[in-house]
Amino acid sequence: MSGLVAYIDGGSLGNPGPSGIGVVIDGPTDGTIRIAKSIGYQDNNVAEYVALLEALQCALDLRPRRFTCFQIPR
Repeated sequence: MSGLVAYIDGGSLGNPGPSGIGVVIDGPTDGTIRIAKSIGYQDNNVAEYVALLEALQCALDLRPRRFTCFQIPR
């Protein structure tokens, strides 16, 4: 596999509050990977960090030659 591009975001309703993450990874031969999860009661910074960790874990499993990650701007 040559390269992957990930787009990540995390957020909370309140700070802290109910939180979730979203990850979209483009580039694998099997198509686009989409991950959306609730991560419980966290603050916004934790949610964004967990989204990054989720993308990195997926990239480790796929073993691309190149990995680029972007945080979705607000």
